[in-house]
Amino acid sequence: MILTANKAGLTDFYVVTGYNGEKVRRFLDIFSQRRNIKITHITNEEWEKENGISVLKAKNMLKDNFILLMSDHVFDESILVKLKDRKIADDEVILVVDYNIKANELVDVDDATKVVVKNNKIVDIGKNIKEYNAWDTGIFLCSPAIFSAIEESSGNDDVSL
Repeated sequence: MILTANKAGLTDFYVVTGYNGEKVRRFLDIFSQRRNIKITHITNEEWEKENGISVLKAKNMLKDNFILLMSDHVFDESILVKLKDRKIADDEVILVVDYNIKANELVDVDDATKVVVKNNKIVDIGKNIKEYNAWDTGIFLCSPAIFSAIEESSGNDDVSL
């Protein structure tokens, strides 16, 4: 994933680790040196909680717009080439979705996050949606407003993306 993103022109990476984090960080240190890619480590001691907590761990380091990638997704670099220079509003977050929802052996339908998009806006998102028209790709273009949105959602015990 890091190599794909780097090919697309991304140069600085902030990697949040939790479970077995020390092993992952050691590997990434070697990888970073060999590939000459800047990787900053962020530790999430609350890794058993939802993934929004991992995003919040980066709050003090990310002051400008950034691309957020879920490490368990596979994608083509062309997506990031298009996304990285896109302008967004100060309070905006863009989720890249995949409208190709026909049978796909690469998608675990039970675990996949489904998305309902209407008029180019996400109106519903979740794993248990019965009718949907897109998949979550795990690729986001975020303004720093995502942090306050996650914090606000955490009041409702919902810190998932």
